[in-house]
Amino acid sequence: MVTSKLILRRCFKRSHIVGALLCVFGASCILSLDFKLPSSTNLSSENTILSGSKLLGDAFAITAALLFGLNDTLAEYTIQNSTRDEYLAMMGFFGFIFSFCESLIFEHEQLSEFMTLLSDPLRNRNSTQDQDEIDLAAILSLWAFYIFTFYSFYASASRFLTIADATLLSLSLQTSNVWTMMFSIFVQHVALDPFFFFGAAIILLGVWLYERGPPSFVN
Repeated sequence: MVTSKLILRRCFKRSHIVGALLCVFGASCILSLDFKLPSSTNLSSENTILSGSKLLGDAFAITAALLFGLNDTLAEYTIQNSTRDEYLAMMGFFGFIFSFCESLIFEHEQLSEFMTLLSDPLRNRNSTQDQDEIDLAAILSLWAFYIFTFYSFYASASRFLTIADATLLSLSLQTSNVWTMMFSIFVQHVALDPFFFFGAAIILLGVWLYERGPPSFVN
């Protein structure tokens, strides 16, 4: 919302501000569960280290969320001043360059193994007698599905930004906690803390309140 105000000169009503604050409060409630320890747990050094790791992880997650919000604002600005096709083309082109460079720096060993497997799968299969057989078709299928999923997301998000604003997109993505909740309950059979449901409900309420208000406009 702040980046939309500064970059796009958007004006927000009171309902937009209240809805955004509710989403932030709901997300804070969910993050607070990382620091909730059972009453029978003693504060040992191991628990202290674990809490520090959770704090660092949450700090990275919050930073990534802020950068993702800035990305949504810049995406809306780009689409407004060019076309969706150009936006998607530039995202794909530069995204491939950055991802490839990151792979060479941080995952060069895995990338080398994958290219070896891709170039000569029969020799690799014969050389791994004591290891599980590597299913090249499954790897390529998952890779293709991953690419298709990301393309569908960015294509849908660019379409969304032609009819709505970046703030609503960022707030709507917070409702992914609901899918996390359903997956944890029905697939992993994990009993979630009731406070998680409270936080998710607050986020849904905030998104509904923001969307229910009048559309934000450019000043």
